[in-house]
Amino acid sequence: MKRMMAAGYEKIFQICRCWREGERGSLHLPEFTLLEWYRAGGDYRSLMEECEELIGFMARAIGNGGR
Repeated sequence: MKRMMAAGYEKIFQICRCWREGERGSLHLPEFTLLEWYRAGGDYRSLMEECEELIGFMARAIGNGGR
């Protein structure tokens, strides 16, 4: 993904399965799904806005969102 950013892509993402060995517990499973995204030209404030929009969208999609 970082190579794609270096090649000029401005926005990229992937949703993938991840595996962490030796981290099993009551709150941790060794396998989980991860959303990873990159965007050129953003700062931490724009990242916070994107996160808020994503969480709000998902909450509304499952019927738990306000706004």
